[in-house]
Amino acid sequence: MTTALHPKYSFDTFVVGAANRLAVTAGRTVAENPGTAYNPLFIYSGSGLGKTHLLMAVGHAAKKAAPALSIEYLTLDEWVEAFHAAIAAGQGDAFRRRFQNVDVLLVDDVQFLTNRKEMQSELLRLTEALQTAGRQIVLTSDRPPPQIADLDERLISRLSGGLVVDIGVPDYETRVAILRRKSEERGVRFDPGVLETVAGAEFANVRELMGALNRLVAFQAVNEASVTPETAKRILGLSPAAAPVAAAASSGGPGRPGGADEFGAFLADVTVTVGKAVEAWRARVTEAMLRWEGEGYRTQRLPPRSTPRSPSSRTTWSDSRRSSPKSPSSIPRPRATAYSAIRSAWVKRSRRRPGCARAGRRRPGRRRPFRSWRSRWGPRMRSR
Repeated sequence: MTTALHPKYSFDTFVVGAANRLAVTAGRTVAENPGTAYNPLFIYSGSGLGKTHLLMAVGHAAKKAAPALSIEYLTLDEWVEAFHAAIAAGQGDAFRRRFQNVDVLLVDDVQFLTNRKEMQSELLRLTEALQTAGRQIVLTSDRPPPQIADLDERLISRLSGGLVVDIGVPDYETRVAILRRKSEERGVRFDPGVLETVAGAEFANVRELMGALNRLVAFQAVNEASVTPETAKRILGLSPAAAPVAAAASSGGPGRPGGADEFGAFLADVTVTVGKAVEAWRARVTEAMLRWEGEGYRTQRLPPRSTPRSPSSRTTWSDSRRSSPKSPSSIPRPRATAYSAIRSAWVKRSRRRPGCARAGRRRPGRRRPFRSWRSRWGPRMRSR
């Protein structure tokens, strides 16, 4: 149920900049003094800016400072699934006691509490119990507590009572530092000015920045040639005006160039919009599955089709009728099939009746035997 902490997600591998310095400082303070400094600690930011990395770094630092501490990390979906499983098994009290005895509880993706009144009440009770016992709880979300839709006012007040910090988009210097750190970790070297060119482009988050770096690494490995700043612009689809902005950043300028071309910006907008819609749909499906599992039903995801059929191989009934000759043997006879099914059902029904020695025998008290029903409806159905 509890996810293990990723060994690479620590404070040593987290690049600190102006946009995340406050959150990193708060995380270090909580790890050194759990339950006394900021409780609860609520960290929010957009997708791909390091929330999960910082959350796991708090767990690693707290475990390193006090190895005897009990630390639990899990996402909100995992916590909800475990809660419903415990309720279905009649172990709800044991589930609550387990998390109330945790020294440092790390919960990721709290924004999925939307429209979950029961889980909001459980989280409120758990937060109160941990605060009363002097235990630490750290939560992350993609938005601050007041902006989470349909969230209980009491829970908003409880989460806002600690420290709420955000992680912003990294600036130019931070992006350059991130690219250099990742290049050193992978043992890759570029010509002077390449990383500055990549950092000068507009990226919404660190994941997109890492995607651009991966493209350069793959291009350099396949072609066995060093990447120049001009080649990096061509690979990433940057306009010629997207030059390094180190001088502008050092002089206090905006630090952002023109960025990708218009088509690249359009694709980025479409990707973000579709990603949000898919995540919202996935969250609703997961919530429905958990709700029905809590009611005692069994749910299962449909496996993806391994070999999808091509449009050319899909034939309809009308296509098969047009392609095949209209011979009497190929034309189905639904009326004859219906007549046979009705007769078989009637015979089976007659056999089950008491007082009938054989199929079709008239039951005492009935006016019309089976023979008269067949003579009435049989010819009419055969004529069709």
